[in-house]
Amino acid sequence: MLTAPDTNLRPNPMRTAVSAFILFLIFLMGMLVLLVPDERDDKMYLGNDAPSSISTTSTTSNYDNLNNGDTAFMCICCALVLLMTPGLAFFYGGMVRKNNLVSTLLQCFVIMGLIMMLWIIIGYSLAFGEDEGRVIGNPKTYFFFRDVGSDTDGGIPHTIYALFQGTFAIITPALITGAVAERVNFIALMFFVALWHIIVYCPLAHMEWHSEGLFHHYGHKDFAGGTVVHMSSGYSALVLALLIGKRKGEKETLHQPVHTPYVLLGTALLWFG
Repeated sequence: MLTAPDTNLRPNPMRTAVSAFILFLIFLMGMLVLLVPDERDDKMYLGNDAPSSISTTSTTSNYDNLNNGDTAFMCICCALVLLMTPGLAFFYGGMVRKNNLVSTLLQCFVIMGLIMMLWIIIGYSLAFGEDEGRVIGNPKTYFFFRDVGSDTDGGIPHTIYALFQGTFAIITPALITGAVAERVNFIALMFFVALWHIIVYCPLAHMEWHSEGLFHHYGHKDFAGGTVVHMSSGYSALVLALLIGKRKGEKETLHQPVHTPYVLLGTALLWFG
């Protein structure tokens, strides 16, 4: 006999609001760290009468090689890739039961803040730092985004490139959450995502996209993340689904998607990104 889902399992509204607020603060701090350059012209902030004790070294030379078109294009790409993660949240959230909607949505949004912080602290160094054995980067190279400033080698600011790569680091573990929807503890999933990012994603990104990486050394090309993003998340999702197994009481409980239009909205955002 089919029974309705247990309404006692619904998330506490206060807990949900606090979690969303903390997520917003974490994500905002991550964005601020990414966008603040290493050097600045303090005259721009303090006026032309700035005290001589404050450095007013001009950063014009940092932008000698800046390509405005490439930089604008990369900024647009960053926004589009980042938009895909909320789209993924709606895509997965629309297919779960009503009492799991908020949890499923928050999984993707919390991953945005968590991975961005890890990316700033150590992830970018592990993926694009000085090569260590063609497998991983030196974690000290860009630790806490050290030396990731406004230099424009390649025509775009280093911060924009790091942000662009960070958006792919965000969406990759978010793809895995659909394989374990409604069947894992929220906090346990976040611990798994953090470890997976450091142990799986960063070494794979280094081997594929670093100029001295193992796969790159043998001539393998991955222009759109087919290896680093889709294969890694797909295989990991398959393993997790097999380990966790089917939902408990799947045959006794009616599984009714909470809101099918959310699935269409998520699909549209993913296609747009």
